[in-house]
Amino acid sequence: MLPNKNLKNEKTKEYEFGANLRFFNSRLGIDVAYYNKNTYNQILDLPVSPEIGANRALFNVGQIRNQGVEILLNAVPVRTNNFSWNFNVNFTKNHNTVVSLADGVSTYDLLDAFGNDVRALASPGKEYGAVYSKFSFAYYQARDADGKPIASPSNGKKVLGNAPNGSDGYTFLRSGDYAPGLVQDKYLGSIMEDFLAGTYQTFRYKDFSLNVQIDAKVGGLMASGTHQYGSSNGAFAFTLPGRDKAHGGIEYTDANGVKHDDGIIPDGVFADGITSANGTQLGGMSYKDAYDKGLIDPKPAWQYYEDLTQWSSGIREFSVFDNSWVALREVSLGYTLPKSLSSKLKLNNLRVTFIGRNLAYIWKNAKGGINPEGLSSNGPAAFAEYGGIPYVRNMGFSVNADF
Repeated sequence: MLPNKNLKNEKTKEYEFGANLRFFNSRLGIDVAYYNKNTYNQILDLPVSPEIGANRALFNVGQIRNQGVEILLNAVPVRTNNFSWNFNVNFTKNHNTVVSLADGVSTYDLLDAFGNDVRALASPGKEYGAVYSKFSFAYYQARDADGKPIASPSNGKKVLGNAPNGSDGYTFLRSGDYAPGLVQDKYLGSIMEDFLAGTYQTFRYKDFSLNVQIDAKVGGLMASGTHQYGSSNGAFAFTLPGRDKAHGGIEYTDANGVKHDDGIIPDGVFADGITSANGTQLGGMSYKDAYDKGLIDPKPAWQYYEDLTQWSSGIREFSVFDNSWVALREVSLGYTLPKSLSSKLKLNNLRVTFIGRNLAYIWKNAKGGINPEGLSSNGPAAFAEYGGIPYVRNMGFSVNADF
C-alpha cells in the first residue's frame, strides 16, 4: 500500500429533525426522526500502476448519502393492579446512495462472491452494494443476417447452448458468454435491506413476567455458496423433480438403447447456430418444442442440476436471492419470589428467569433452509454465505438475588 500525503480528512454534513409525542398520560408515545447524512472525501484504497512501486494506494473518493426515517412506538394498552402489557415497535428505513466517486473511477468493488463472479459495487447513482454478475442467465435475442436485433416471440427467454466449460449437453448460458452487445454484466439488485423492524413485548401478572422480542429484515440480496454447490450435488429437495418417474421424470431411450425415466425439459430456447442430429436449425426454438418434434431427447436430471450450478458452467444468479426474515429473537419468563419466602432465605429479593435466544424464524425466504444470518463476514458490505453455521438456539437461566 502506497501512502498518500495528499489525503484530506473525511467530512460529514448531517441534519436531522423529528418529533417526540406523548398521549394519554404517557401511555402512548411516538418518536419519529428523519435524517440526511452526506459523507465527503471517503478514504478507499484503489489499484495503481505497479511501476510506482505499489499495487494500491489510498485516495479520497467521492460522496455517499444516507437518508432515512426512524419510528419508535411505545404503548401501555393494559395496566391494572395485577396485570400490565407494555410494548415497543420500531421501524427503520435507510437509503444509502453513492453520489459520486473519484475522477476516472466508474465503480469500486466492495465485496465479491464465488471468487469474483458476483460483485457488490459502489457505483455512482446506485444504492451502496449494487450487485452485478456476468454469470447470470442469458436471454435470447433474435438477429437478422447482418447481426442486428429483430423482433421474435422467443426474445427475452433464457438461452440454452453449449457452455464453454464443463457442461454435458445443452445448458443455460451465462450472460457473459452470449450475444456481445447485449447486457452481459447484469444488475441483480442491492445488498441493502428495504427496511428493518422489531417489537419488544412485556407482560406482567403478579410476580410473573414474560418478555418477547421479534426482529425483522425485509429485502437485501444474499449470495449462497451452500445453495450453489449443494444444488449441483443434489443435496436440496428442489432437485428431486425429474429424478425418476415418480417425481415427474420423462421416459426416454439413450443412444445405447438404455431406457431411462429421469428426463427433464429445460425451460429455455436454443441459441442461434445450434442444429439437431438431423440438421434442423434449433436457434430460437424452445427445448419443449424441439422435444415434441422428436428433434432432441430430454436432459438427464443429474446433468440438468449439475450443469445449472457447478463451478465450471453454473449460473451464479440462481444462488443469489432475496434474504428477508422475521425472527423470534428472544423469549424470557421470570418469577419473583414473594417477600414472605425470600425473607426466610435472608434475602431482600430473589428472581429466577428462563431465557431463550434465537429460538426460530417465524418466516424466511432464504432458499434451501439456509441460515439467512450465516454470512461469511460482518462487514458493512457482507452479503455472501459459504457453508455458514446453522441457526443456533441458546437456552439459559439467571438468578438475581439482593441481600
